[in-house]
Amino acid sequence: MIKLKLSVLLLCLTILFCGIACQGESAAKQSKTTRKTEASEVTAKADAPEATNITSRKKNDNNDNNKVCYAWVDKLNVRAQPNLTSKTVATVTPADALIFKGEKSTTTETIVLRGVAYDEAWLKVSTPDQQTGWVFGGAVKRVDEQKGNAMITDLKFNFPKFGMFDLSNWEKLKNTDESGGDAEILVSTYQKDQQRLKITITDIFDYGYGRTYELLDAKGKLLKERKIHFDADADTRILKETVKDYTLAVPTQFERSQKLKVHHSQLNGKPLIAQGEWKETELAGN
Repeated sequence: MIKLKLSVLLLCLTILFCGIACQGESAAKQSKTTRKTEASEVTAKADAPEATNITSRKKNDNNDNNKVCYAWVDKLNVRAQPNLTSKTVATVTPADALIFKGEKSTTTETIVLRGVAYDEAWLKVSTPDQQTGWVFGGAVKRVDEQKGNAMITDLKFNFPKFGMFDLSNWEKLKNTDESGGDAEILVSTYQKDQQRLKITITDIFDYGYGRTYELLDAKGKLLKERKIHFDADADTRILKETVKDYTLAVPTQFERSQKLKVHHSQLNGKPLIAQGEWKETELAGN
């Protein structure tokens, strides 16, 4: 009887100790899981500011990109002062990144670059070799900014809405002088692939100038016509550009104009392309 009671007591004690041990193991597991969860939350909270900093850096990088500009002309002079007569401190190419220092000239200046008149301020910049100076704003562009054009010569040009021509590959038919009165008028005619291009250059000196380009087929039918004209009258000083294109499904006239602040004789060259929005008008067939 006594042996039976002792066996029952031992069994109860064993069950009690097993329960305590299981609870301890469960608590340990729960504690471990809790610590793991807490550790994950701490890591996430610690990572969050870093992610914000990355975003902030990207935004700052974008802002920094707004300070970067590039020359779109082949050789651009960086000058000691914001004017064309100042000493050149460096010469840069389109491959050189210039850092805008945040300072502009208080006035703008009109300068003709590759046949286009730009009226812009001068910008203070630093070059890749840490030279600091001024560049004309019209000669540089921001990252991804659409600005600038190819060189314009007597034989090679690319005019918007009219087309690109390299007359060195064309046969020159004749030159004629049709000058009269106050106007000097020179006419040149070229031919290639059953097409003729007639160029009329008109200079009225102080009163203005004009250029007319006529593209004709073998029968003399007008395909395209381009006119650029500058009226030098002090009250207007308007540079007007007109292109008529009869090769389109719907013949169209394109027209735009630009007001210049100064007489063309005060510029470093004659503007041959106007800046501004194009206006379109349908034309009757010719």
